Amino acid sequence: MPKGQYERWKPIAIRLWEKVKINEESGCWEWQGSKNQAGYGQIQFDGRVQLAHRVVWKIIYGNIPNAVCVLHKCDNPLCINYFHLFIGSLRDNTQDMIKKGKARFTSNVAVGSKHGMAKLTEQDIVEIRRLLKTNIKQTLIAKQFSVTRSLISAIKCNKIWNHVI
Repeated sequence: MPKGQYERWKPIAIRLWEKVKINEESGCWEWQGSKNQAGYGQIQFDGRVQLAHRVVWKIIYGNIPNAVCVLHKCDNPLCINYFHLFIGSLRDNTQDMIKKGKARFTSNVAVGSKHGMAKLTEQDIVEIRRLLKTNIKQTLIAKQFSVTRSLISAIKCNKIWNHVI
C-alpha cells in the first residue's frame, strides 16, 4: 500500500501527535504539518480537511455546535494543546481578536463600497446617518436605498460601515 494511503488509516491521535513540536517555554503544542492561508494547522479528518485545533477539541471534548469557534488562550494559531483552547461564539472570537490586537483590518481587505457585495456607497452611508438623526423611520430609509431595515439598524448601531464618519 502506498505511504499516502497508509497515512489516512492511522488513528487520528497518532497522526496529530506526529506533527507536533512542544514549545517548552509557552507550553504550546505547535503544529508542524500543513497550514491554511491564515496560518492555522489543518489535517484530513472525517473525509475532509479540517483545522487541527478543532479536530483536537472534537477528540477531547466532543462535537462543536454550529456557529461556535474554538479559540486559543495562548493566541498561537499553530497550538493544538487542548488546555490552551476554549469555545466561544463568533462575537467572542471577534472580541478576542480585537482585545489581542489580531483583528484583520488591513488595507488588502476590501471594505465599504470596494467590497464586492456592497449595495451602498460611502456617500449613501453619510446620507443614511443624516436621515437617522431625523424622525424618519428606518423602514422608509431602507426603501429609499433598496436595502433591508436590519441593514439600516446595523448602520445606526455602528455594527457595519463604522469606518465612515
